[in-house]
Amino acid sequence: MHSTIRGIIEAYNPSLLVQLDSALKLRVTNFKRDLFPSLKEIDLAIPGVGFQFVIWVEHEPKFPFPGWDFDAIARPMKYIPTYLASGMKFFNIARAIARDSGGHVEECLKAFCSRLNLPVRGYERLPLGTLARRSVVIDSLGTELAIPLSEYADVLVNPAKHNYGSGSPAPVISFPDALGGYFASRILGSQVLEKGGILEQYMEAINKAHSEGIVYTFPEDSDPGDDPDAWPLQSNLSEVEDNSEERHY
Repeated sequence: MHSTIRGIIEAYNPSLLVQLDSALKLRVTNFKRDLFPSLKEIDLAIPGVGFQFVIWVEHEPKFPFPGWDFDAIARPMKYIPTYLASGMKFFNIARAIARDSGGHVEECLKAFCSRLNLPVRGYERLPLGTLARRSVVIDSLGTELAIPLSEYADVLVNPAKHNYGSGSPAPVISFPDALGGYFASRILGSQVLEKGGILEQYMEAINKAHSEGIVYTFPEDSDPGDDPDAWPLQSNLSEVEDNSEERHY
């Protein structure tokens, strides 16, 4: 695991790093049974929302939907349990876990900027590392939080989003980096939200959704089969082509 990721977790709570190292050594043939309990235990020690709020529906992990105000913060996190429970090899989902973990932190920082009404032009469109390096953001967060945010973006988020060639057959993002990056994102994200006075409201929204069973939904069936009406894009494209031919003649 990258030293920067380890450093973020260790600085928060060294025992969590020990727990994570142990979890990464587990033999996993069933995510829900073998790995999920360990990840949930780590998340319970970090403020905010993670595996401890997952609602299992048979073998499918569901994530509470906190409503419009906190959707952007929560939505990247809903995908991560789904990736892990999908049955895919972990090294094949490492990049996606890293990318969405970074998305969570980025949205936490943007919510921070919005709440404090920071004078950062176009902050909604800035990536995590660039935003974390803005002087007004550094002044508001403090260097003890702003520096780990920018370093986290450099070592995990940016490669997950942009690096598709390393000159090696090995994965660009390793699974230990991805899973460690997830917990680093939980730590950094919760600290940003707390600093902005947002964390308590976010937790209230998540707790309400969790208690009422309001969760993010996925399509019931990802394979539409041979039903031609199940492919509207293809149908629309054919219609456009037919119409353009009629207009041509």
